Amino acid sequence: MDSYIEIKALSKSFDNKPVIVDLNWRIDQGKCCMVAGPNGSGKSTLLKMICGLLQPKEGRVDFILAGKKIKPHVLFRYVGLTSPDLNLYGKLTVFENLVLFARLRDVQNWKKKITELLDFFELEKFAFQQFSCLSTGIKQRLKLASALVHEPLFLVLDEPGAGLDHTGKLMIYKVLDQQLKKGLAVMATNDEEEVKKYGSETIRLNPFSQPGG
Repeated sequence: MDSYIEIKALSKSFDNKPVIVDLNWRIDQGKCCMVAGPNGSGKSTLLKMICGLLQPKEGRVDFILAGKKIKPHVLFRYVGLTSPDLNLYGKLTVFENLVLFARLRDVQNWKKKITELLDFFELEKFAFQQFSCLSTGIKQRLKLASALVHEPLFLVLDEPGAGLDHTGKLMIYKVLDQQLKKGLAVMATNDEEEVKKYGSETIRLNPFSQPGG
């Protein structure tokens, strides 16, 4: 089924300072759209507006599936998100966090899916450790796993390589390769190597200026 994200005349300001100005973009199925720019350029702000976590000053973002707009109250079933601002539950183990997110999204084959994710992200030996006790890199791997537990059509990644070693970054490439076979991805980064390696297209942001392609 064809799916896409359509960004229409999106704008956002903080304290009357523009961050995103009249952004129009469409991200089609099979594409990885990179959101690039230096710190403070609005990358995280844009991703939060795309996911509905932050209201724009003007404009809107539509998620389209098979020609129909997905209603906001069921969007969580179709979107996977990982972000530095989003933490998992510190007192729950790796396994318990994955079970929680799987059950919240009503994943039917959750045991099988969690086993696959633990294997893919090499998290088996950490499965019964609390999230709060994990290293930064292992926490990031778990965040990625939790964003994938329901096999989302739309995957939104905010600086997913932060805190990851070489092995972890290779996992991102594999995730994106698999994702683009079934849906699409949006990924924010300030690393030009990641832009070249992963991106099908790029939204470039500059601090307090209008974005361009």
